[in-house]
Amino acid sequence: MKRISLIAGVSLLMFVIGVTIAEIRHRFHPKQQTPWQTLLSFENQDLGNLKPDAVRVLQNAIEAFTGPPQSEWLRYEPRLFRTMSNANGETRYVLVEERPLIEIPGEARLRVHVFDDNGHLLSQSDFSAGWRTVLTAMNIRKNYFFNRDTLVVYGQYCFGGSPSTEHYALVGNSMILAYMETNGKFDRNDYLDTNLTVGPVLSQRTADDWEAALNSNDMAQVTSALIWLGGAHWNGQAPPYDEDKPEAQKVSTLLARESVKKRINDLTKSETAWVNIAAKSVLDEKNSS
Repeated sequence: MKRISLIAGVSLLMFVIGVTIAEIRHRFHPKQQTPWQTLLSFENQDLGNLKPDAVRVLQNAIEAFTGPPQSEWLRYEPRLFRTMSNANGETRYVLVEERPLIEIPGEARLRVHVFDDNGHLLSQSDFSAGWRTVLTAMNIRKNYFFNRDTLVVYGQYCFGGSPSTEHYALVGNSMILAYMETNGKFDRNDYLDTNLTVGPVLSQRTADDWEAALNSNDMAQVTSALIWLGGAHWNGQAPPYDEDKPEAQKVSTLLARESVKKRINDLTKSETAWVNIAAKSVLDEKNSS
């Protein structure tokens, strides 16, 4: 009995010691956060004004998803991380990073990662936010014309002012350019010279895909299609130009369709101001060419 009591006592003592050590380890060495948990801790913060230690923590978490930059010249700087709704009303987490204008000639670029609630990466896009443009601010807010969230990016042409505003929206899990202004007026996008193209290039879309967007009930998709149709495209010009001819030929194919002509004419009468303006811009460009 004494031997059994001794063994039981020793076992109990070892158990207590083990629990105590585990508690000490947990207290002084807490479980390491996952990259997604780290990202969530920066939600809704001004990522452009973090302290150096916080920047390193955030950058390490981001690189777990993106990988390290190929060089310091190609490094993106985090700007905002927060939720944003898409056309279906689904909530997504959006990480927006900027590669600022560093030299002239050059451009400001944005990289956008879209995640679901569990931190699964749904899409990634990398695009120009303006040739010779310095980005001055960005935010995500409810848009009156589209009745949903948009990413709003403000910029300034580095020679002589010309403030610009770009509005981006989520379609499914992908970011699209929904509207753009310079000096407060609708601006035409340039697809002919690719260094001047603002926003994601949706070259994977077919002509039928673009017509479907034009006929969508989602006004952000409609204006996105109108921006593309009314943009500067290759139209038989001699080089130099950068746009792929098959991409430009989608535009001429669409503008020749009676269904598309009727839709654009109908949209010029839209009560949604931005749709009305963008549709008239397509007709103005078509009539001038």
